Amino acid sequence: MPKTLRKKLQAAPAIPTRSVFTAAPWTVRHHNDHSEIDAYVAATGDWATLTKICDATGVDAEATANFIIRAVNAYDAHRVLIADLAGALRQCLDSGGLSWKTEYAAELAVRKAEQAAV
Repeated sequence: MPKTLRKKLQAAPAIPTRSVFTAAPWTVRHHNDHSEIDAYVAATGDWATLTKICDATGVDAEATANFIIRAVNAYDAHRVLIADLAGALRQCLDSGGLSWKTEYAAELAVRKAEQAAV
């Protein structure tokens, strides 16, 4: 690859992407023998079926799909909460005035929250 093209590619701004699992809320459609999990895909501007879960021996498609939906939709809600928590704690740390013990505990909480929000 020529150096000029490489520099242009490196200098180009990154295109923000959004994972499908953050496109809440996901929805589920139940049928007699299977369930389908759908999510809105911003890139296409439409809803898409992500997976089909079929009933099988020992597998209840409806219960499994409902569990997945709750987990994904809760993840998105918690991700925002964690990011807000991390921001508030970061402001406390940046403002000063905390005891060493409190500052250390807050710093650990901020690191955990920041890692969980990614």
